[in-house]
Amino acid sequence: MSVIDDRVSVFVSYSHKDEEWLERLSIHLSVLEREYKLDKWDDTRITAGNKWRDDIRVAIDRCDIAILIISADFLASDFIHHNEIPPLLKASEEEGTVIIPIIASPCLFSRKPELSQFQAINPPSRSLISMTKSEQEETFVKVAERLFELIRDVQSARENSGEDNPMPMEDFLDAKTSTKLVKIGDWIHDLEQRELIGSGPGSYLLSRRSFGG
Repeated sequence: MSVIDDRVSVFVSYSHKDEEWLERLSIHLSVLEREYKLDKWDDTRITAGNKWRDDIRVAIDRCDIAILIISADFLASDFIHHNEIPPLLKASEEEGTVIIPIIASPCLFSRKPELSQFQAINPPSRSLISMTKSEQEETFVKVAERLFELIRDVQSARENSGEDNPMPMEDFLDAKTSTKLVKIGDWIHDLEQRELIGSGPGSYLLSRRSFGG
């Protein structure tokens, strides 16, 4: 989770063959991104030259919520099976990451207990492709409404735990002071988003300026 960013992070896992559903989901979540501090991440945010596997790993590590757009193509993807599902399941069990499946098309979702343990927005018998256009849009509204509730829950939990009271931004982002930080743990400096991102229970970030180093 980002040290300085109080946005609620959502990771979207999907097969590229289901891009049409990602596009509609993104449209419905745009209001939450603009007005309610939602940070939606999917692999379209990977920029040329980046180490894309690292980008995906960091996005999974920092997410509060994961949306799975599930189809036969999703279940058939070796990359998703080996690189996205295991860390998301671990995050759900250990950190309380919320996982929300959306059933895009008929598939063996109900035969995958590691996934079907999570309540899907729509039942497998009512996949998106079996719906009318209006029903599809209503389903994406349900996703957005659920995320709105979760945003409030996560923000409230942060306020109660004090996690949403970071050190001053200038201590971390200024080019002259960023080199004066003591980094312990797995930290990445995201230049595009102007964030210092840490993952893992042993990650700490200390300012030598503040601590006399």
